[in-house]
Amino acid sequence: MHPLPNVDSENAPTTWGTYRPHMYFGLRTRSPMSPLFGMMWYEQPNSYQRPHIRHWCNQDDRLPGYYWYEADGRTFGRQNISEHHGGVIQTDWINELNGFAARVKLNMAPGRRYNVILYLSAQDLGTRLQLGKHLRHVFLGKSELLGKFTFGVRLKDDTQLQSSHSVMLTDERIPIERYHDFVVDNTVGLFFSFYRMEYTRHDLWLRNTAASF
Repeated sequence: MHPLPNVDSENAPTTWGTYRPHMYFGLRTRSPMSPLFGMMWYEQPNSYQRPHIRHWCNQDDRLPGYYWYEADGRTFGRQNISEHHGGVIQTDWINELNGFAARVKLNMAPGRRYNVILYLSAQDLGTRLQLGKHLRHVFLGKSELLGKFTFGVRLKDDTQLQSSHSVMLTDERIPIERYHDFVVDNTVGLFFSFYRMEYTRHDLWLRNTAASF
């Protein structure tokens, strides 16, 4: 009889963590083929002008503060991001087998509208993504690393959406540092998909899991 192998699940190539430095909120696995999950947001301008998107940690954003107050980087994390005008964005996440669950909770000043963009981007040409038919399965995917997986969104019952959500999926290449330009200028990316919502107060649950479909 041979002993069972010692499997370190926290360091497995399919285990998600905050392995994306210099981002306000981003997740990936340790594998170089890992899809990239991230969040962007911006305040809706009052006039027709280019919005200022928060994505990479940047002093030009002039945020009052952002910090992980509970986190180990590998299995869970809780973060507060302070916005202008007294608004706060809270991001929580936790590992779930070969996937993750996350919550984005926003409490913004009354009368101000913000857009949130959630994206999932493939890093290898073998990954395939397709649009789902409802929020529980916004995207369906298949990759060599993760197998079949889904990306879903659940809104809290009292979430106040000011407009319907929108979804985009494209399969052309853009550099990672230009993802925010893609959102603003409608450029395209390598199997890049995003989910956008407009809100004033918002409580959002995300889930990326292995699945059969």
